[in-house]
Amino acid sequence: MANFLKHVGQTIDTNKKCVVVFRSLPDEPDQCLIVETEALPPVYHDYLIEAVESPNAQQEMDFYNYAGRSNFQDGSNMLQALHKYGLLRKRNVDQIEMLPTPGVVINLRELNNQLSQLNGEQEQAQANTKQAGVLSDGDIANQMRSQAAFFLKEAKRLSEEADKLDPRTGLVTTPSEPTIAEQAIDDATGEVKKSRGRPKKNN
Repeated sequence: MANFLKHVGQTIDTNKKCVVVFRSLPDEPDQCLIVETEALPPVYHDYLIEAVESPNAQQEMDFYNYAGRSNFQDGSNMLQALHKYGLLRKRNVDQIEMLPTPGVVINLRELNNQLSQLNGEQEQAQANTKQAGVLSDGDIANQMRSQAAFFLKEAKRLSEEADKLDPRTGLVTTPSEPTIAEQAIDDATGEVKKSRGRPKKNN
């Protein structure tokens, strides 16, 4: 199976092979910048092709990101050299066909639309994940109160079942101060319970 290769295509009107450096321009989304490989000086041609095929370049969605941090063999910055010598050509995205694998052709406008939609879906998914994963202090407190209420109710139920199995007659319990869980439940529900203090000793 042939490897998938980004950034390579051809012009529709002349069928000239090219490297797509900018898939679209910020202020002109209908325009792209390409380098017609046949027009490259021999000193740059082979080096640019090797650069496009490199793993680092293939990881980039746009070749200019790689070219902007890479140099030709003469030490010149790749992106700046292509611009300096007039090798970057502006073309309409409709006039460029991408050739990712032999026998596969996709119009550059269609590719840009697909990638834009994919990026939008990914950004929305990340936003939803972030929103769902970030809780305020109030949210966390409410969760803690709900858990406290559940455990308190469950403890009461188990205690009642235990008393039915083994009644503890004659056992006098001494009211105690409200527990943290009970106080949290009071705060969450807004209910005001009667204060429960220790009984006064008889003189």
